[in-house]
Amino acid sequence: MITFIYGDNDYERDRQVAELIKAVESTDRYDGAELTVSDLPQILQGVSLFSSQNLPIILNLSENASAWSALGDHLEKIDLDHIFLALVDTKPDKRTKTFKILKKIANVIECRAFSDGDTAKASTWLRQYAKQQSVRIDGSAADELVRRLGVDQYRLLNELNRLSVMGDVTLERVKSYTEETNQDTAFDLLRLALSGDAVSVQRKVRVLRASDDPYKILGLLISQAYILAGLIYSEGQANPSELGVHPFAMSQLRSVAGRVSEAKLGRIVDELANIDIQLKTTSIDPWLSIEVGLTNIAETQ
Repeated sequence: MITFIYGDNDYERDRQVAELIKAVESTDRYDGAELTVSDLPQILQGVSLFSSQNLPIILNLSENASAWSALGDHLEKIDLDHIFLALVDTKPDKRTKTFKILKKIANVIECRAFSDGDTAKASTWLRQYAKQQSVRIDGSAADELVRRLGVDQYRLLNELNRLSVMGDVTLERVKSYTEETNQDTAFDLLRLALSGDAVSVQRKVRVLRASDDPYKILGLLISQAYILAGLIYSEGQANPSELGVHPFAMSQLRSVAGRVSEAKLGRIVDELANIDIQLKTTSIDPWLSIEVGLTNIAETQ
């Protein structure tokens, strides 16, 4: 039997592989990017059902175009009833012959990561994981962890494990010990700029210099301008799924969208575009560029 595990959900891929490993005595792991076409016959010849207590696992073979293509050729020729093999991949090309063959003959497990809009699913998963680990967590605490950290499962479970050392995971504990994300930081910057508080903008930027990435902050500011535009041009009727954005990010911006005219939005977009160009084409200090741009927004009411 061939098991083909693929997808962009790191946590679920690792969990599925761990389940396979539990059922065998040993494994041989191969880095697909390092394999040659000539390596494949040797690996495949050694994976008969008579050695089913040893599981060969090939990782990310699709990154190796020649070996990935060769695997498809081999799969068309060998006796699949006598194969015991696991293939684990992040983002295989679904258009290739090898992928199409595997979809037909293998036990296929697709591991999809939560999207930004899957906050409810992520919160439900986190509560279920906590229960499996005998950790008590409030529903409101799970929701708050997802709000602060996003939907990445490894990030959520690592934070849950960290907090559980202190006892039950409550909303108060999350608020006290789990840091806000860059998304919240970017919202604070934009909110201060839109309120005309240039001094607070400058103070905030100077604090952020010590620990944050200016390019990431700019990316978040641009994404928030996109959400703001969606709210303004839809007269507040846009929903997260239509724009493909995080519901919480949109809920934050709803509170300020009503105070932003189309002309003001245009100036915001112009300033952010100017910052983006400066960061890409000049040697200007990126934090200085962000500070000046947001100050311009604050002072242009």
